[in-house]
Amino acid sequence: MAAKIPTHLTGRSGEYYAAAELNRRGFNTIALAGNYPGIDAVVVSAKKSKYMIQVKTQTGYGWIVNINERLIPPTPNMFWVLVLMPRTGEPPRFWVIPDDEMRCIIQGLYDDKPDKFPEDHTMCRIKTTAIPERYAGWDCLA
Repeated sequence: MAAKIPTHLTGRSGEYYAAAELNRRGFNTIALAGNYPGIDAVVVSAKKSKYMIQVKTQTGYGWIVNINERLIPPTPNMFWVLVLMPRTGEPPRFWVIPDDEMRCIIQGLYDDKPDKFPEDHTMCRIKTTAIPERYAGWDCLA
């Protein structure tokens, strides 16, 4: 049995996989390596469109986000890249979601169970089944 990989390394590997996939698709990508809260990469398309990317990575139990993200106004040209790193050695899967729509997904988690989130409990888990299939892949970033 392989040793458990520390959470921060799982997150970092997801950021690098996302950056590699963006590069493979023709985007110039600058990974910020955890040095800027809320933004993990800045990308520029071939058409010179600029995007900010927030990456969340999971290995099968859901993406952890702060429930209070729902309270922050959406940022134009911001996308969330959700990375699923299978434990089976398969390649990662990606979901790309515009910031405003991701905040609606987070709001929906809160609306379903508001008593689950007292003021001192702000983290929640987004399961893969909560993400609409239309976000699978990279079509949002054209």
